[in-house]
Amino acid sequence: MNDVATGYRYIVRTEGIRGGNASVEDTRIGVHDVVGLVVNGASV
Repeated sequence: MNDVATGYRYIVRTEGIRGGNASVEDTRIGVHDVVGLVVNGASV
């Protein structure tokens, strides 16, 4: 699998992980999941 850099530190797109959507490097945590938590009031 190849990681594709996104221009943001620790954010990558990896073919076969989360459908190729942006995720946190070396995890399966999607960027959209983190954004959703913050929007709903979770602290980071």
